[in-house]
Amino acid sequence: MIRVTVELLPGGYDNITRRTIAMMHVGNMSNLAPRSDYDVMLMEAANSLASTPSRTAAWTLRDHDRHQSVWMLIRAALAEYEGADFEEL
Repeated sequence: MIRVTVELLPGGYDNITRRTIAMMHVGNMSNLAPRSDYDVMLMEAANSLASTPSRTAAWTLRDHDRHQSVWMLIRAALAEYEGADFEEL
């Protein structure tokens, strides 16, 4: 499984005011086949600027070519973000 964490660092400093604002888990469901399916789970903290509540969503990324950079996997997972059904926490 891959976990991507997005942290906010107020003022650009890694100090006690830092906070996690989003997290994504990407897990392979295809026994590491050359073209694999992945379960994607995303969590977001409330965002007053975007007027969104704390929420979560899950979806499946299908038929991804594993012989690419990890960033291509993250990009493919995020490409499904706009169509995801979010549930408020």
